[in-house]
Amino acid sequence: MVLPDIEDLIINGKYVAGRGCKKMQLEVGKTYYFCNCGRSKKQPFCDGSHKKTGITPIKFVAEKETNYMCLCKQSKKVPFCDASHRKLPPHPKIAFAAKERAKRRSILIPSTTALFAVTFLVIPWMKGDL
Repeated sequence: MVLPDIEDLIINGKYVAGRGCKKMQLEVGKTYYFCNCGRSKKQPFCDGSHKKTGITPIKFVAEKETNYMCLCKQSKKVPFCDASHRKLPPHPKIAFAAKERAKRRSILIPSTTALFAVTFLVIPWMKGDL
């Protein structure tokens, strides 16, 4: 079963490029173009990948040197992070892994209980220690 990567999560027509923010050192007063579609290979900045999507990059001028740039594309303060990534739905791979762990646990618990019983109850009883 092939599961999608993080880039395959689309919300409101925008690809989620990451589940967090990216700390960036920007030049104060310089103009930048923020990738708003999530397709850019130069995240968080635009590389032109938005063409024919109807989504345009966001032009902004850096007002301070250190900035936390949004990667999930859901921020209310775009291009800056407002922690909206914390409200994203669980990633399919994470949900799948959690289900697999639960399956392993359901098999593991009875087998470890039986092993405990054999080791600490049956073997000593057979030796006559109990």
